[in-house]
Amino acid sequence: MATNERKLSEEKMAELQGVFSSMDKNRNGVLSMAELENVFNLMGITDNKTVKAIIAQWDQAGNGNVSFQDFVKIMVTNDLDTESREERDKKFIRNAFSAFDTDNDGFITREELEHVLKQMGQVTQAEVDTLLDEADTNKDSKIDIQEFVQVMSKKQ
Repeated sequence: MATNERKLSEEKMAELQGVFSSMDKNRNGVLSMAELENVFNLMGITDNKTVKAIIAQWDQAGNGNVSFQDFVKIMVTNDLDTESREERDKKFIRNAFSAFDTDNDGFITREELEHVLKQMGQVTQAEVDTLLDEADTNKDSKIDIQEFVQVMSKKQ
């Protein structure tokens, strides 16, 4: 374990592992360039040159992938003060919600959820149903921003 990893609390390491795992869509233990591009796009960073420059910095080994250890180093190095981190998290969640809410009506329908998840990789009908059921706490068959924030907060 690297020095930076030892200095982090168990809670912080668990949080970073959760974030890393949510980004690692194919669950192979490393973040591919495509997985990172998806995340940056959800964060609102869509300029191709900017995305590629950030990814190049993240790809410590130069092999086109980012390991969990590299991810931890990057997150520790770039950990900003609490207020700006909270703002960054809010922006990420708003952008993620907007990416799913393709018709901009303020709700994510089952169809929108399925469409975006299929763009990110293979997803089964059962997985879509499970995600919708988990997020849709008021059982109106769609996800509003508050429900989305609740789910995203649990995942982080």
